[in-house]
Amino acid sequence: MLNLTPYLTALVMLLSIIVGTIISPRIQHKMGLQSGRKDVLFRKKLEYFEKIIETIEKNKKTYIQIMHSIKEAKNKKEIKGIIEELRKSRKNFMIMASPLYFNTEKFSEKIVRFVRVEKEIFNRISVLENKEKKDIPVLIEQLKKDFIILTKREEEIIIEMKRELSR
Repeated sequence: MLNLTPYLTALVMLLSIIVGTIISPRIQHKMGLQSGRKDVLFRKKLEYFEKIIETIEKNKKTYIQIMHSIKEAKNKKEIKGIIEELRKSRKNFMIMASPLYFNTEKFSEKIVRFVRVEKEIFNRISVLENKEKKDIPVLIEQLKKDFIILTKREEEIIIEMKRELSR
C-alpha cells in the first residue's frame, strides 16, 4: 500500500502558500487604504482644532488687554474708543467643520457655550461707556469672573478635542 500522507501534506502546504500569496497583497492594500484615510481625517481634525484654539487664544488675549485699558482709561471717550477697538479686533469662530470628519454636535455645543460667555463679556464692556468712573471697578471684577468662566469653557473645548482626536 502506498503511503500518500507526505504528498498530501506537501500539497496542502503548497496550496496554502499559493492562496496566501494571492490574498496577502489585497489585505495589505485594504489595510493601507484604511490607515491612509485615518491619517487624512486626523490631519483635518487637527488643522481645524488648531484654528479654533488660535481663535480662542486671540480673543482671550484681546479681552485681557481691553480690561487693562479700561482700568487705565481716564474718561468716557477713551472707554468708547476701547470698545470700538474690541469690536474690530475680536475674531469670530470658524464653526464650519464637516460632519464627515467627526461628530460636530458636541463640539459645536461647547463652542456655542464659549461664545455665550464672550457675549456676556462684550455686553458688560459695552455698558461701561455709559457708567460713571466709580462703577468701573465693580464691572471689572464682574469681567474677571466672566473671564474665569471663559477659561473653563476653553478647557471643556480642549478636552472635547482630545477625545475626538483619540477616536
